[in-house]
Amino acid sequence: MAKTLDISKSTTSVSETSVPSSSKEESKAKLARFKEKDMEMVQGRFRNLESPGGSAVIPCRKYAGEFFQKELRDGQIYSIPRYVANWLNGYDATASAIDGQVHSCSYVVHGYKTTKDAFPDKNLDEGMTVPLVYKPRYRFESLEFEKAM
Repeated sequence: MAKTLDISKSTTSVSETSVPSSSKEESKAKLARFKEKDMEMVQGRFRNLESPGGSAVIPCRKYAGEFFQKELRDGQIYSIPRYVANWLNGYDATASAIDGQVHSCSYVVHGYKTTKDAFPDKNLDEGMTVPLVYKPRYRFESLEFEKAM
């Protein structure tokens, strides 16, 4: 004879595990504050570090319903949303756990991590590489400081 188990005592109801509405409201308010600040237009000079003198099509999306795409030429002055300028500089204020350093628009240069300038003992084909440096592709320089001079 099979024994019937009552599993209702071992499970947690959905209402017990859901996030309290006050936390959801706080999160929505915090996101609204970030979005309001990020949507401000900032003026600055675009720098194409990857191919100086060239142009680049910059597509960027951070918030639902907001999309930026524009061709930017090296050395020209533009007025763009703050979130695009921050993205070009590899910064995101919402990434507080990593101090905002997201390294967007960058590529990583790998190499061998050594001590005291000694070459690794392993064969180069067998060794492991580690990211050593992040090289930025683009930069957006604020004109705020240029005007003060």
